[in-house]
Amino acid sequence: MPIFEIIALFLCAAAVFILMSFSTKMIKSKMHEIGILKALGTNNSTIGAVFGLQVVLIAILTCVLSTVGYYYFIDLANTVLVESLMRFNPSSVVLDLDFLTFKPEIAVENCILIFILALASLIIPMIKIKAIKPVKIIKAKD
Repeated sequence: MPIFEIIALFLCAAAVFILMSFSTKMIKSKMHEIGILKALGTNNSTIGAVFGLQVVLIAILTCVLSTVGYYYFIDLANTVLVESLMRFNPSSVVLDLDFLTFKPEIAVENCILIFILALASLIIPMIKIKAIKPVKIIKAKD
């Protein structure tokens, strides 16, 4: 397995961890408020929309940062590979060589994966919240 694929797997795992932990912690920290809203008769879809907006904003930020990071990582990796080639054979002249190229379809696939993970990280805690009675949520705070 090439080194770049291993790095990509670690970056994907980090994105999964960040999105899942963010949404879970965000919803857990607001459980008391959610219980009060449910006790007042707010729909689960309204509560989901409020937290969904935050998760979508984080997903958009993650997509932008990962795409920019991917572009600059490819550029840096090409520079390192060309410099390594020049050190390996200093007698030949290497002017412009690209071993790796930026592929927009990979960036789009990454963003789709991030949005799927963001959706899952919102739906799973909302299912748990739906099953809990508002009184239990409010009493858990006390």
